[in-house]
Amino acid sequence: VPVKLGLDTFFKVYQRQHGENQPPSIEDHVFWDPQMFKSAKLKAVFAEARRVAQVNVPLLITGERGTGKTTLASWIRAHSDFRKAKNDTNWPAVPCGQYSPETMRAELFGYKQGAFTGATADKEGLLARADGDTLFLDEIGDISTPLQRLLVKAVEEHAYSPLGSTEVLRSRFRLITATNRDLSTLRTRLDPDFLDRISMLRIEMPPLRDIPEDIPWLWDQVLQEAVRRAGRDVDADALAESSKAMLPLLRREPLPGNMRDLFVAAYRMIAAVGDAFEPMASEKAVEYSMKGLTRPLERCGDVTEEVLRCFVDRSPLAPCIESLGKLDTKRLFDDVKRYIASEVRRYASVHGLKTEEV
Repeated sequence: VPVKLGLDTFFKVYQRQHGENQPPSIEDHVFWDPQMFKSAKLKAVFAEARRVAQVNVPLLITGERGTGKTTLASWIRAHSDFRKAKNDTNWPAVPCGQYSPETMRAELFGYKQGAFTGATADKEGLLARADGDTLFLDEIGDISTPLQRLLVKAVEEHAYSPLGSTEVLRSRFRLITATNRDLSTLRTRLDPDFLDRISMLRIEMPPLRDIPEDIPWLWDQVLQEAVRRAGRDVDADALAESSKAMLPLLRREPLPGNMRDLFVAAYRMIAAVGDAFEPMASEKAVEYSMKGLTRPLERCGDVTEEVLRCFVDRSPLAPCIESLGKLDTKRLFDDVKRYIASEVRRYASVHGLKTEEV
């Protein structure tokens, strides 16, 4: 009887986690054309992106999930001299959170034959491919401390050694990193020297709730891409009618998932309007689409942050409160009041409304 031993060698793990065939995020398929921008914030972001694209200095892109950080990194690469055309279909980019420290090191630095069990041939890493190009490290807050130290040398001296080799190789790459964590959190997760080096330049992508003027054209592009991906013929007139009715609601939503929330709403609208058995009328289709934007709470942590997020995301409050135990209600109420006041001021500023301090 044939017997297979499921021995999980380093090489097998590396193969499973290897990122060359990682599918891009859905929001990365939305085309960002600066000529279509309406909001001052988005125009300012891309003006800054245009400037930093021209210099070989490490750039850190921050912003909430789904704001298009990968798209911005790709735009910067495409509009710079740090780009090899042969890499356009698969440029050197890796999501750090999907790798263990060991496989991440192999992915970045490459390895020599015999470096570990299963390494039967030399393999170049992303640093080699990124020579003369741009290297993009997403979810940089998840990278391990030992790897940070190795990357410091690569960033500072453009020098590195593959796994299993003492040979020093050179790579003149431009580094772009991204994270959805705020800087205070990054400082607790990353070595100060490493954080200083990767954030010489920094751009923050605004959440959709801060650029409501841009939601109409973004929604149009998301809907077109969602129709293409859904592989479903939908009545164009019915879809356009529902889409038009949807826009005012989207502009009032907090959209914590940003572009991903737009895709959720778009897919649900396509399913509702394109139902072959009982297609929904415009009003019902909009109602059905909006229901997809209410999601359960994902995690609990700091009381103020999590309680506020429950309200913003319209998530159930009970699971968070029950898991937090003793509550400092005075602090909580003070923080909530400050948050509401800041949100009112922000909304008033975005929409040109006057406010008065009382």
